[in-house]
Amino acid sequence: MKCISIFFVFLALFTQVMAGELFSPSILSGPIGHVNLSKDPNFVNYEYDLMYLVAYSEKNNQANNFCLVGYRWEDGKTRAVVHWREENLLFIWPGRDIAPEEYGKYSSSLLTTKSIDLNHNVVEREDQMAMSTYLRRDVEGTLDDCSRHGTQYELKPFTPPPENSDDDW
Repeated sequence: MKCISIFFVFLALFTQVMAGELFSPSILSGPIGHVNLSKDPNFVNYEYDLMYLVAYSEKNNQANNFCLVGYRWEDGKTRAVVHWREENLLFIWPGRDIAPEEYGKYSSSLLTTKSIDLNHNVVEREDQMAMSTYLRRDVEGTLDDCSRHGTQYELKPFTPPPENSDDDW
């Protein structure tokens, strides 16, 4: 029985290696590859979402640095992890249905996405707890993957443009 278990572990590792990528510990489970967020329709023009998030948080008077890394799953779904360095937050972003063409209400999807406060929601344990916390090794694995495969984006201080009213659309 032990030999069969070892065989399946090696088979799983071999399958991931043959698929081209082997992921270290991560806050996400099951991705099979990375995606280029600037070409994925769910994430194009992501800079508008970053701007909207920063302006909403009233942090647009300073430089803000982000790392964005995209993942894909076997079923074709994609998701991004966005690390906002200055605020020490991670966002698990499923993207959006409508790509914004400009700054405005269609670039607000990042605001409503699940976020992880790296100062308060990360624990030093080996096993997962049944709470809204994440293991440090999984967070560090995700941050390392972002630094190796993600896009580094600096958002310089800016004044948000006025939003169009519904009459302007």
